Amino acid sequence: MSTPVKQPSIADLTAKVVAWGQDAEMLSAAADALGQVEPHEMTVGLRTDPRTAWGEAMEALGGDSEKLKGSALPGEWGRLVVRQESVAALPFALGNYPQQVRELDSLVKAEDLSALLASDPTAGETPKGLAEWCRKQADAGTMPQALIAAAMHRVSRDYPAAERVLTDLVGKVPFEWLTTLENERAALLWERGHHAAARAAWDKLPDTNPVVFNRGMAALFAGEAQAAVNHFRKLDGQLSEDSAWRHLAGLYLALAELRAK
Repeated sequence: MSTPVKQPSIADLTAKVVAWGQDAEMLSAAADALGQVEPHEMTVGLRTDPRTAWGEAMEALGGDSEKLKGSALPGEWGRLVVRQESVAALPFALGNYPQQVRELDSLVKAEDLSALLASDPTAGETPKGLAEWCRKQADAGTMPQALIAAAMHRVSRDYPAAERVLTDLVGKVPFEWLTTLENERAALLWERGHHAAARAAWDKLPDTNPVVFNRGMAALFAGEAQAAVNHFRKLDGQLSEDSAWRHLAGLYLALAELRAK
């Protein structure tokens, strides 16, 4: 008789969640206290330092993110971080940071993860100061700043502005930035609720860490658990130990493994 596979406890899943700065101790303590008890409102009051969020929001650039360390944050970034709502299905893309995934209770208890997807997200407007910063970066056309400008519009939910910048960059970006550009275009589709189109776009791209992560995330929330497991396992050893994206990939993988049995 085969030995039954032990499913991860809620505490195990919680412990896999993103470790972020000062909030890491809170999450660790919560995981220890939870045991097999389901988490409830455990993320209330969690805040992310804007500088920490900025560093992780640039990881989609890969090695090029190192060039931006210590650079001045764009205006209004801190306010954007404070206003960000919790997200369940987060693409690995510029401007996004893993600490946005906060409501573990919803993720663990959901019978249908696709129900957590936003099909018709509310549009927003890029704050005035940030919009001016984005305009200057987009007009200059320098990489990766122009891509970051599009991402700032997307994070502000100013989807038309983000699309304008990305569309203008098509045919202009150097070859080495093409995959990053297309990943950003797919992330914009995803966050606008066009999930099938985003998946199709990611499937056509080379296997970079953000692209593989996004294929796994998309498969997980489409109910294709085994496909998600396969994608996330490709990231094993590919993301640095201190990367919050590595921890989020681990959380999504654990959720996929639970559903793939």
